[in-house]
Amino acid sequence: MPASNDQHPVLAAGVELEYAPAPESTAIVSIADSYGLFLDGEFTDASSNKSLVSLNPATEEPLTNVAIANQADVDAAVASSRPIPAIFSSL
Repeated sequence: MPASNDQHPVLAAGVELEYAPAPESTAIVSIADSYGLFLDGEFTDASSNKSLVSLNPATEEPLTNVAIANQADVDAAVASSRPIPAIFSSL
């Protein structure tokens, strides 16, 4: 790739790429302090009671905690799943 100027990368064909502004603020979204597992239409706690911290990649600051599923949680999700409508079975 040819050298880029300080603002925009330049492709081998000499085409300069311009990027739209990327808001790096959580002010435009609503993020809860933590999220459980989404099972059967609602958030529930993980049976392991374990979670991980999700970080904002732009600032490396914590965004929220996300529940970690274990085998029992996966089994519960499978058990609560509904059969797909016949119209989708041929896709």
